Amino acid sequence: LNLLLAQHVPADVAEALRGRHLRIVVRDARVTFDFGWTGEAFAAYPASAVRNASPDLTIAATAADFLALARREQDPDTLFFSRRLVMEGDTENGFDLAGMSLSHLTKRQPVQEIVEELVSEAERRHAAAPKLY
Repeated sequence: LNLLLAQHVPADVAEALRGRHLRIVVRDARVTFDFGWTGEAFAAYPASAVRNASPDLTIAATAADFLALARREQDPDTLFFSRRLVMEGDTENGFDLAGMSLSHLTKRQPVQEIVEELVSEAERRHAAAPKLY
């Protein structure tokens, strides 16, 4: 999320999301991501912290619909009103989060290439990050 979205979070959305428990559910993959916005980056919530917690916002869709959003092939309103994108909780900020620009996703690529690029970028940033020890 930080590689794809953090740099695109507008200041007003960042303030509204700070300290909120967010959840993304990829329905067909049966994957759930629980995270929050620290003010500068997204941070994962440990499973123990969310086991019995209700998120402030849940966004659920299929992997294909999330990808269509990222590529700007679909807009959140269309997916929402066709019940392909489900938002529960703070839907006002949900539309802002779902509609954020992912302008660097401008070409069609196999998922493996996208993942390889993300891993490469994460490794580059990790190597450049200051060491804590």
